[in-house]
Amino acid sequence: MRHSYSTRLFSVRGRQNGFTLIELLVVIAIIGILASMIFPAFQTMRKNAQMVQCTANLKQIGLAVQTYHENYRRFPEGTGAAFLGKLYVSGELAENRLFHCPGDPVDDENGAKLAAAAKGSGGLNGDSDGTTYSARDNTKGGLHELRGSKVLNLSSRVPIVADEDDDNHGDDRIFLFLDGHAEKVRKRDPKFQTLTQPLAY
Repeated sequence: MRHSYSTRLFSVRGRQNGFTLIELLVVIAIIGILASMIFPAFQTMRKNAQMVQCTANLKQIGLAVQTYHENYRRFPEGTGAAFLGKLYVSGELAENRLFHCPGDPVDDENGAKLAAAAKGSGGLNGDSDGTTYSARDNTKGGLHELRGSKVLNLSSRVPIVADEDDDNHGDDRIFLFLDGHAEKVRKRDPKFQTLTQPLAY
C-alpha cells in the first residue's frame, strides 16, 4: 500500500509540473497578440529612421551644390540625374550612398551611372542613372534654369532635389531647397505640385 501511494503521488506531481494543450495555446495566443502590437511600432521606428537618413543625404547634396556654385560660379547644369551626376564627377560629392534614398527599395548606388548621366549619356530615368532622387531641370535657357539674383534671393523657396518616388515615406516627400534646408511636404499640401514641377528624374 505504501508503494502504491508514492506511485500515485509521483504521478500527480508529474502532471502538475507539465503544461496542458490549452495552456500552451493560451501562451501562444498571448505571444501573438504582443507581437502584433510591437511589430507596427518597429515599422514606424524604421520608417522614421529612413526619413532622418534621407533628410541627411539631401542636406549633404545641398552643401555639395553650394560648394559647386562657389567653385564654378554657376549651378550644375543638366536635368535630373545629370544635375546630380555633375556633383559626383566634379568631386563635390563622391559617395554613392548619398544619392540613394534609404526608403527606396531600388538600390542604385552606382558612380559609373552617375558619371554617364553627367555626360548626358545616361537618359532621364533615375532608376538607371545611379540615383533614386529627382533633381532640378537646370538646362541652359530652360524654364527652370537657376540663374540671376532673383533665384538666390528666393533660395529658401527654390526646390532642387527630392525623393523620386512619392511612396518612399508614406504620404510625405522630402524636398531640398537651394539654401540648403530640407523640408517634408505632404502630397495633399497645396504647394506640393508646384514644388515638383521643376524636378525631373
